[in-house]
Amino acid sequence: MASLSLLFTYGSLKKEGSNHELIAGANYLGRFFTKENYVLLPGPGFPYLLKPDQFPERPALKVSGECHLINSKMLEATDHLEANGIFYQREEINVLSQATAEEQVAWAYFLRDVKFADAESFATDISKVFNSRTQKYEWRC
Repeated sequence: MASLSLLFTYGSLKKEGSNHELIAGANYLGRFFTKENYVLLPGPGFPYLLKPDQFPERPALKVSGECHLINSKMLEATDHLEANGIFYQREEINVLSQATAEEQVAWAYFLRDVKFADAESFATDISKVFNSRTQKYEWRC
């Protein structure tokens, strides 16, 4: 039996998001918000979640999103999409159900480096190359 994980989505993985197909078979648990305050920056087509100390220029607030119960293959697919450990870092956070206020622990993807939030800097400094043979992201500086 595949292990299940709770995933907090706040951008392209949400039900109406452009990358939701990666978790389309997951069990949707509803709307949730973060227990702690974080910074949510708009990006080119998707937002970035940051810890308050990563971007103190912006106010940290509760972030609203969705929670989905996903299997290990879906988690692997979202790790691949988010370039976990390179572009984003998957970490556990506490979330609260908007319907019941029940607290749960869920995975969320945080932007690893705030410089990635600047599209011009990102395009200039980092080139993302998808290697179809290995199905891994490579980063060139």
